[in-house]
Amino acid sequence: MKKLLSVCLILLMLIAIPCEAFAETPDLSALSNDELRTLIDRARNELASRELRAGGNTLLFDQAGVQVHLTGNNSVVDFGGYQYFQLEVVVVNNTNTDISIVENGVSMNGMKVSFFGVGGVPAGKRAKDSFKFLLSDAGLSGMDGIEDIELSLTVLSDEFHDDGHMDTVCSVGPVTVFFK
Repeated sequence: MKKLLSVCLILLMLIAIPCEAFAETPDLSALSNDELRTLIDRARNELASRELRAGGNTLLFDQAGVQVHLTGNNSVVDFGGYQYFQLEVVVVNNTNTDISIVENGVSMNGMKVSFFGVGGVPAGKRAKDSFKFLLSDAGLSGMDGIEDIELSLTVLSDEFHDDGHMDTVCSVGPVTVFFK
């Protein structure tokens, strides 16, 4: 009886120990500020990319002082005889430089598509704009057939150096936005 009581008591003690006690938690205080910011940015992007749906007020990414939110107001527009899918976004620029967002690899339903990003968002401001995707590149003529869009983006400082290059604020992605 004593053995049974001892075994039950040990089992109860093991059940009472939180699961975190068995997982090794990194010592965040040992990380530099840059390492901690990078870890936070990567965690936010991972969370966003796991189950991102193209709904209203959805955070697409939050990195290096730049946030991009999906508004859910998507449409198809005709521009120069071509149909483009517009993914409306709000860009929040909490940096000290004007920024533009350009593509670093964009696909729709697994097909590489032409993309127009967002430019000229002033430092410390927000802007409502849209990412534009050429539908014919994915073999589509409307937005009903869009299943997903995968984005790898680069946020650039709008300040040009003497040699013509612009500094990279951050790179994001790939992040997949699902529509179905």
